[in-house]
Amino acid sequence: MKKKPRSLQPAVGRMRKRAQDALALPVEQQAAFYYCGGRSKAEFTAAVAAGEAAAVELALDVVAGELWLCPRDGARYARSIRAALRRASEAGLLDEAQNRVLLGIELRNLERLVLRGRHSAPGVLQQRAARRIPGQMQLIQRCFGEVCVPVLDSDDWPEVAAPRALLQTGPQLGWFSAETAERMAATDASLLGILVHAPNDVLPAAHGLTSRPSHPDETLCYFFGWKSFSHARWQVAPWGELGEECGFILAADGSFYVAVPEWEGYFGAAR
Repeated sequence: MKKKPRSLQPAVGRMRKRAQDALALPVEQQAAFYYCGGRSKAEFTAAVAAGEAAAVELALDVVAGELWLCPRDGARYARSIRAALRRASEAGLLDEAQNRVLLGIELRNLERLVLRGRHSAPGVLQQRAARRIPGQMQLIQRCFGEVCVPVLDSDDWPEVAAPRALLQTGPQLGWFSAETAERMAATDASLLGILVHAPNDVLPAAHGLTSRPSHPDETLCYFFGWKSFSHARWQVAPWGELGEECGFILAADGSFYVAVPEWEGYFGAAR
């Protein structure tokens, strides 16, 4: 779409007001009023999919505002309402402004999947999110045209806990000392300063490299780098997104490590 997605913030204000009205009703009527305009969920989603103007506007506010009467309501209502909105969009039943709001909703969801699937610690939730990214991209492409996976700046990647167990394999492989592993596990900012300015002080000289190693771009890695001048942090990112970020990179599968100093050259080793 040519125009940028419309801000989703106005929906938050409208849904806060709607929540006040809903809470004044008997408990058994609150959810139906708040999410579905007084209808059953099946009736409401059918009206949304058919492009009924009032139903579409409420549906957009519900999923854009993300204000839930109960913690589980997001899963109970948002999924089916979003699906109905997508059906209406694919059928050409939404106007340009409504499509921009829906695009903003779907891009927000894609960004969350990317953060969870590509920038969170490896595990079941991370793997589930990673598997959903291609489907979400296809969905956006189908409704709105081509879209690329958002590549987020490292400042947007969340901090994660240091991979203590993974770091303990480094000394066993001769990659760095047990003391260095422990200092990295403690997120020691002074050690990070050494790694980016004088890595040969803590890493084997034999691991010096003249060029950036070639590894699969999608390999998930832990990254030990700077948040500010005095604050170090651990983050997760695919190898291909780390580029020339200064710091210490350890593959999440333990297959390699690479230290990227501020000056030319690299340090690293692989199994």
